[in-house]
Order: sequence, then C-alpha cells, then structure tokens
Amino acid sequence: MTEKTSENMRQALADTSLEAARNSVLAKLAQKSERPNAARLLKALALADEAQARRILALARGKLGGLDDGLRDLAQRKAQEDALRLKQEQALAEGRATEAALFGQILQAGRSHAELLTDPDKSPPVLFVCQICGYLIHTEAPENCPVCQAVRERFDKVE
Repeated sequence: MTEKTSENMRQALADTSLEAARNSVLAKLAQKSERPNAARLLKALALADEAQARRILALARGKLGGLDDGLRDLAQRKAQEDALRLKQEQALAEGRATEAALFGQILQAGRSHAELLTDPDKSPPVLFVCQICGYLIHTEAPENCPVCQAVRERFDKVE
C-alpha cells in the first residue's frame, strides 16, 4: 500500500471504530428512553460498523507484524503519557474540568494496562474492567474504582 492509502486505512479504522462506539452508546440511550425500534437500529448499526472495522484490520493484519511486535507496540502506546497529559493540560487551560478529569482517568487506566502488558502471557486468569473509565484490575472488583470511583457493579469480569 502507498503511504496515502495506509493513512486512509488507519483513518477509516479510527472513524469506523468511533462510529461503532457512538452507535452502541446511542442504542443504550434509546433503550433507556423506551424507544425499542431506534435502539435495535442503532445496535445493528454498531454491529455493522464493528464488522467493517474488523475487515479493515484483517486487510492490514499482514502489515501489522507478529503478535510479539503488536504487544510490544501496544505496551509502548499505553505507557506514553505525554500526549494525554498535554490534552489534560489543554482542557484545564480552557476551563473544561470534566474533560480534563476524563483525560486524567484515561492516563491512570493506561498505566494499569501497560503494567499488565509487560508480560501478557502471565496475565491473570480473571480480569475486571471498569465500564466507566477502562481501569483493569486482576485481583477482584474493588468496592469503588481507584480511578473514577465507580461502584463494584460497574466492573465486568473477563475470564
């Protein structure tokens, strides 16, 4: 692939993944608003976008390198705090405390991810993921998330 095509593929993956996440959230809002038809349509759109994102990844798979390269790159990206810290500082400078807090939570959760990625093959058999901020913990779900203070019930168990 040419450099422009490679960049277009990366952008398409980012856009499609974002659209899938957005549609999934909107589906949940529609369900809570007792609009089942809209909820079903939005959920279907989210699944369609996820399928498209998988196709983009499948096409790029041969260009991503092996599993070890991918894990190493992922750990490095999770450990890079400068970009998030800059976003957090920018949000604070603009008086956007909620957004600054979000960037801070992403930063803290990323640290837990990077720690687990140091030796992914020794990952614990059970992980708990905070549905609010993405924090990962491997012992048991805490009473409250140490990052965002979400209650225990907001943790998903991953086996």
